Amino acid sequence: MGKHETVNTDTLSSGVANCGCSICVGRDNEKQGKGYLEDRCPASNKNLYVVTSLLAETTILWEPPTKAEALAAKKQALKV
Repeated sequence: MGKHETVNTDTLSSGVANCGCSICVGRDNEKQGKGYLEDRCPASNKNLYVVTSLLAETTILWEPPTKAEALAAKKQALKV
């Protein structure tokens, strides 16, 4: 754990009303199911827009692949 309730820059974690996590979600935000995220990472070398877009892509915008996409990916991995 870093100083002043921050986390190690190599660790990514999240929690509700937990200032010891990388991403802190307020209690009201959890109750309402919407709101904002608080970035608690001490590093200033991360592009906030890239980090936010990756969080959105993997949590809000992510959709499971279709069967055809999964089959194509499997074939590509097997180099068929």
